[in-house]
Amino acid sequence: MNEDAAGRRSFWLLAPAVGFLLVFFVYPVVDMLSVAFIDSGGRFTLGNFARLFEHAVYFKVLRITFEIALLTTLLCLVLGYPVAYFLAHSNATLRGKLLLVVLMPFWTGFLVRTFSWMILLADAGPLTAIGHRLGLIELQLSNNLVGVLIGMSHALLPLAVLNMLAVMQSIDGNLMRVAATLGARPGEAFWRVYFPLSLPGVAAAALVVFITALGFFITPAVLGSPQQTMIAQVIIVQLQEVLNWRFAAVLSLVLLASSLIVYFVYDRFVGLSSIAGAGAGVVEPAGARAGRVVRTGPRLGIGIALLGALGRASSAVAHLRETSGRWLAAPTDSHAAVLRPAAAARGAGGERRLQAFVVGAILIFLVVPSFFVIPVSFTSSTFLDFPPRGFSWRWYGEFFRSPIWVSATLRSLYVAAAVAVLATTLGVCAALALSRREFRAKRWVMALVLAPMILPRMIIAVGLFYLLARVQLVGTDLALIIGHTVLAFPFVVVTVLAMLKNYDPQFDRAAMTLGATPLRTFFNVTLPLIKSGVVAAAIFAFMTSFDDLNLALFLAGGEQNTLPKQMWSTMILQANPLLGAASTMLLILMTAFAFAAEMLSRRGRTTAPRGKAVLETLEPASAR
Repeated sequence: MNEDAAGRRSFWLLAPAVGFLLVFFVYPVVDMLSVAFIDSGGRFTLGNFARLFEHAVYFKVLRITFEIALLTTLLCLVLGYPVAYFLAHSNATLRGKLLLVVLMPFWTGFLVRTFSWMILLADAGPLTAIGHRLGLIELQLSNNLVGVLIGMSHALLPLAVLNMLAVMQSIDGNLMRVAATLGARPGEAFWRVYFPLSLPGVAAAALVVFITALGFFITPAVLGSPQQTMIAQVIIVQLQEVLNWRFAAVLSLVLLASSLIVYFVYDRFVGLSSIAGAGAGVVEPAGARAGRVVRTGPRLGIGIALLGALGRASSAVAHLRETSGRWLAAPTDSHAAVLRPAAAARGAGGERRLQAFVVGAILIFLVVPSFFVIPVSFTSSTFLDFPPRGFSWRWYGEFFRSPIWVSATLRSLYVAAAVAVLATTLGVCAALALSRREFRAKRWVMALVLAPMILPRMIIAVGLFYLLARVQLVGTDLALIIGHTVLAFPFVVVTVLAMLKNYDPQFDRAAMTLGATPLRTFFNVTLPLIKSGVVAAAIFAFMTSFDDLNLALFLAGGEQNTLPKQMWSTMILQANPLLGAASTMLLILMTAFAFAAEMLSRRGRTTAPRGKAVLETLEPASAR
């Protein structure tokens, strides 16, 4: 009976969220993509795909999209690996502080980051000026592939770091020491032992970054040239300028198919289980095959040979360095045993300092660019100059006197607040059901919950536009609230699930034995203990809505813009210092929310000490 009651509660907790996603996520996407197979008379046809083969430009755009996504992924892996490695081997306090720095690009707003790089990479910008002083006269960083790669890698690098860090933290540090006792030098131990174990994190980071990069359109539109046009930009043109729904659906289907192919290849060679943090190899427990190593990572012999070569090269470099040191000041045999540990300690300290220097440079790349919008907002000039000319509050005054900018800001705040309430309500219910009960369809429900995080946002935006346009909701606040809730819902579920991992269900059972109903147990016991995580999830939902441009381009409609859409229109038509003032205020707001969410998340990591006090509120007075 209790099992049946628990099952019914889980069903009713999940039903609203699953129903919402089926109606406003699955159905719109499938319905819109089906248009690719329908002609003007409503009959099935493959003729809509003919245009792909008639004009080579579309295959060229698809090739450019894959090339940019691949180069961005490689840059993020190369830059992100040393940062993740340094964080994984730092103490908890330092790691927490550095994670805030790593996540700074996420919190500052996508358009703020793009506008910052627009300033930095401009022909008269600071980076170009530095290049001229260094003698690089022909240096050009904007309106080309270089600018696009810089902007996209800056935006996606935190994703790579977080995915790799999750796996690196699970690697046993004793393995490197065991390798050293068996005669392996540090470099060889790293490449032969540590790096293979971290490969699932590297593969997961590559997958997430690559899929996300496929749907980019803001960065290539602002920092690139027509030679860097990506497929998402072509979809926007087909919908908003050409009004060709069928071909837009064809291109969306191509983008979706590309993402699915990448997933299939990833699952075939790496395995989707690695995304959850599985190691590259695990040892079976005692039994018939005790001690046999089961590999879950890549099995390619060429990869093993390459790692061996890298290990031998690292050992050779280390041996050469040691040999050169002995030549400069060779100790006697009696002193060698005394000096060797000290030399090793100095070498380890030097390597750690080198790591800190490299990681510090990468963190500067992540953090500093966003703050270049601040001095630009105080310029007295009517143009975007750097360094800014004079000092003036003029642009902030124009911002607050402009009904267009004020209205867009207020609309973004209102919509984001509504999204935070709706997404948090649905997400908390779904997280409670998923964390407390196992059921057959749990894997599929989790896939549905996480799908909006994985599917390119452009496809979600086009699907919702196709659905809501037919019921005349495009241009309304309700359309934005629905669309942004689809995007924010997975972040709420993930955040609350992480909080519930530290929650002891014994508190709930104890409350029910004291006579509390399930509803009272939730509001009087569960919610107070996970309150900080729920508030943090609500803040994440608010930020996801407030910073969104993809859906706003299609669902905002008319002159009633959101703040990101208003900033985008200004950036495309004529960028001016007023955009700097808007970006600065957005930067301050998002940073404040980010720090608040982080503080609340930290407070919620230890719930048990407060559990007894909360339960005491349910005891009758006579029992106390």
